Amino acid sequence: YFSPTSLSGFTYQQNLGLSTVKTLSLGGLVLSSNIRLEMKYGKYEMSLSNTTYTGYTAINLPVSGSKVSPTNIYVRLKAGYTEGSHLDTIFVSSTGYTTKSIPLSGTITTAASLTVSPSSLTFNSYNYGAGPSNILYFDVSGSNLVYNTTVTPPSDFEIATTSGGTYQSTALTYTPANLATPQRVYVRMKAGQSAGAHTSNIVVASTGATSKTVTCNGNVNPQATIR
Repeated sequence: YFSPTSLSGFTYQQNLGLSTVKTLSLGGLVLSSNIRLEMKYGKYEMSLSNTTYTGYTAINLPVSGSKVSPTNIYVRLKAGYTEGSHLDTIFVSSTGYTTKSIPLSGTITTAASLTVSPSSLTFNSYNYGAGPSNILYFDVSGSNLVYNTTVTPPSDFEIATTSGGTYQSTALTYTPANLATPQRVYVRMKAGQSAGAHTSNIVVASTGATSKTVTCNGNVNPQATIR
């Protein structure tokens, strides 16, 4: 005997698995052998302890005095699957009894995503010992975000939330609500950089979303010399 007869409602956002855990109670009477639980496809995994989980590997509940006392089986949908519906079945068997099936169903929702535009900025050159460069900007937005997003500049560029604001070398942080509409990030190459080309990336990142980069291209003219 087992309860419930099916488990449904497993869910997580793509790239943010595992699912929540659901519990199945299972036992048996008048048994001559262990109860064996086996996953059909291995999309889900089971545990007796809610700590160590197994997918394809069967779980055996030992018979004692011709019975198996009610035992909790913890079940969850594995991480790493893509958006959509995901089904599986737990087969429950014991010698002399017809194998029972426990259907499992869950849904993985759309992954978080980030957008930057443009993805490359090219700044005017400045002379050695001078700077900063001219100011350019890009827009960043996101959809289905769960966690905050950071916008992290490289060491030779700095960023701000307004063109005339305070420029910083540390990351800007945006909430999911902030990025429901595009947010403008202003960028300039720092003053006093070494002579030569400077190409590096601003990294836009949020847990569960593929990170984006904005490539920054700048140049510092060589130091003037007197011959």
